[in-house]
Amino acid sequence: MTHGLPAINSDPQTGSQAAVLGTVLFNFGFVTTVPSWVNEKHPRVSVNRSLWVSTILCIVVFFAVGISGGLAFQDVLQGPVSGTCSRQVLHQDFNCPNTLLQALTDQGSMPPTIQNSSYLRWIIHASVYLFPIVSVVSSIPVFSIVVKYNMLENGFSAASAFAAGILFPWSVALPLLYMPNVLAQIVNFTSL
Repeated sequence: MTHGLPAINSDPQTGSQAAVLGTVLFNFGFVTTVPSWVNEKHPRVSVNRSLWVSTILCIVVFFAVGISGGLAFQDVLQGPVSGTCSRQVLHQDFNCPNTLLQALTDQGSMPPTIQNSSYLRWIIHASVYLFPIVSVVSSIPVFSIVVKYNMLENGFSAASAFAAGILFPWSVALPLLYMPNVLAQIVNFTSL
């Protein structure tokens, strides 16, 4: 009897990449903004050139941050399949961080240069804690304009477009800043 492909891979040897897929799709979610941008851009601006250049630059930044962070913390970052790291193999009580942001704030994962400098530790902690807030909050105005513009184009009143496009996103986003795990679960779930 043959079984179909499982919706969620729970095999401990290969692991599940569901969270990775959700994050990647969320980060490249510019598909929702392109139609509104095309309507607003100057006629001389090339759509293809703008999209290709911005996407390639984004990919270069993702790779630069991901690869350099992965190489710098390769002995402490948790593997997506194994759920462990090389330092935990040597020291059973070591808790492997599973993201680069966790590795940057974990005292046991920091390089000695950072551990010995209170100024560098403060800068890194501030950067790590501000990163999710800045990344979420900075996208709200862009999507608010897109939603409001699309609603006005589809015949909604200015008041309802303002309420749904401007007020609603802020009223939902601000409480989520205090619940980052909920936000991660929403990103993963909505990407399915």
